[in-house]
Amino acid sequence: MRPLLSLLLPCLILLSVPSFSQPAHRHVERLLLGLRFSEAETAIQQLPSPCYQAFYRSNLFLYRAMSTMDPAAIAAFKQPWDQWQSLVQALPAQDSLREMMLADMAAKRTIVELLDHHYLNAAVYARQARRNLDQSKARIGVSVEQHKLEGLFEIMLGSLPERFQWVAQPLGLVGDVEKGWKLLLSAANQATMFNGEAHLLLALVEKNVLNRPEEALIRLEKYRQRLSEPAILVDFFLAAGFQSIKRNEESLALLRNTAPYTSRGAALLPFWSYMEARALYVKGDYPSAATVFERFLSQYRGSLFQTDATFRLGMAHTLAGNPERGRQWFLRMTEDPDRFDEDAYAAAMARHFAAQAPGPVVLALFRARNAFDGGYLDKAEAILSEVKATYALRPAEYVEWHYRRARIRHSRGLLPEAQKEYLAALRYDASGYTSWIHPYSAFYLGEIDASWDNQPAARGWYTKALAYDQYFYQSGLENRCKAALARLERQRHQASSSRP
Repeated sequence: MRPLLSLLLPCLILLSVPSFSQPAHRHVERLLLGLRFSEAETAIQQLPSPCYQAFYRSNLFLYRAMSTMDPAAIAAFKQPWDQWQSLVQALPAQDSLREMMLADMAAKRTIVELLDHHYLNAAVYARQARRNLDQSKARIGVSVEQHKLEGLFEIMLGSLPERFQWVAQPLGLVGDVEKGWKLLLSAANQATMFNGEAHLLLALVEKNVLNRPEEALIRLEKYRQRLSEPAILVDFFLAAGFQSIKRNEESLALLRNTAPYTSRGAALLPFWSYMEARALYVKGDYPSAATVFERFLSQYRGSLFQTDATFRLGMAHTLAGNPERGRQWFLRMTEDPDRFDEDAYAAAMARHFAAQAPGPVVLALFRARNAFDGGYLDKAEAILSEVKATYALRPAEYVEWHYRRARIRHSRGLLPEAQKEYLAALRYDASGYTSWIHPYSAFYLGEIDASWDNQPAARGWYTKALAYDQYFYQSGLENRCKAALARLERQRHQASSSRP
C-alpha cells in the first residue's frame, strides 16, 4: 500500500488547486500552492461569489490540515463538507465549471478517505467524481480541461493493489495507467485550467508509477524555471525527485534553504523535515538525522510515514553507536502499533531489532544501502569490500551483499557485471528480511535484458518477478513489472505493424 500512499499524498495537494482564468482565482491558486494561508484567506473573502468562496475555502481547510496531518484537522475539513458542496451546486447552470469543481472536490475527498483507511467511503466519492465528470462532458462536451482529473483517476485505479480491488471493481472503478498517462500529458500540453497541476502530476506519475524519475525531474525543473517566485510544493517534489535518482546533495541543499518560503509567510509541509532527515540519514550523518527525525515526529500528528521515520530514527541512533537508544524507538513501534501506517518492512525490522540488536554485518549492509541510496557509490563499494574482507557471511547476508554490488554496478552502467551480481543474489536462499531481494533482482535482470533489446528474456524475468508473493515492497514492484510488460507488448505490436 505504501507506493500507492506515496502517490496519494502529493495528489491530495495537487487536486486542491484548480486553475481558473479570472485573475482573482489565479491569485488564490498561487497563494495556496505557496501555502500562504493568511493571504489566501483574505483573497478568498474578496471573491465575489460565495460559491467560489466555498470551493476555495474547502481547499484552504485541506491545506491547513495537511500542515500537520492531525486527525482533528482532517475532521475539521470533513465537517463543513455538505455546506461547501451545496454552495458549489448552487452555481448557475450556465457555469461550465460547476461539474468540474464538484468532481475536483469529490476526488479530494476520495484521497482523504483512502488516507484515513475508509476504503468504502473512498469508493463512494470516487464514483461521485466520475459521475460529475460525465455530467461535465454531457453539458460542455469532451474537453481537454477534463483530462487532468480523468487521467489521475485512470492511473490511481489502474495501479490499485490487488487486495483493494475487491472494493473498486464491483463498483465499476477500473483504470488504465497508459490511458491515464496520455490524458495527463494532454492536460499538461494543452489545458489552460489545471495546467500547472497537470505538469506536477505528470512528473509525479512518471517518478512513482512509470519508474521514470529522470524524466520526472527534468519536467519539474522546466516547470520551476517558468515560475515568477519560489513555490514550496514544486521544490518539495524536486527534493524528493533528487533523492529518488540519488542526487542527495542537491536535495539537501533545497531542503535546508527554507528562507524563500518562510519569508513569504508560507507554512512548511510536515514532511519537509522528514525529507531532510532522510537526506541526512543516507548521507551517513546519523546524529543530525536523528535530531531532525525527532523534530518531525514531535510536530507531526498523522500516521503516514510514522513507521518509516520512527524506524530510521532507531537505526540512526544504532548506526551512530547508541544501540540502546535505538532500541527504545524500535520498542515504541511494537508497543503502540496503532499509531503507525502500513510500512511492513520498517515494522518487521523494528520488531526484529527490538528483540535482537543488529550485528556488525547487518549494520555494515545498512550503511552500504544508505550510501547507495544517497548516490555515494564509492563509499558504498568500500563498505561492501570491507564487509567481505572482515566477516564470514551467511547465505542471507550473501543475498544482500551481491544485490548491493549489483545495484552499484547497474547505476554505473556496468550492465554485464550487474547481471552477474543479480544472478549471484538469486543463487542464495533468501528468507526473512532479505526475501524481497529475489523478486527485485529478477525485475532488474529484466531491465538489463530490455536495455539490450532482448525482449523474450526480459519478459521472462518480469514474469518471474511477478510470480513471487508475500515480500516487502510487493505492490510497488508488481506495478513496475506490469508497466514493463505493457511496454514490451507495445514495442512488439509496433514492430509487427511496421513490417511490410
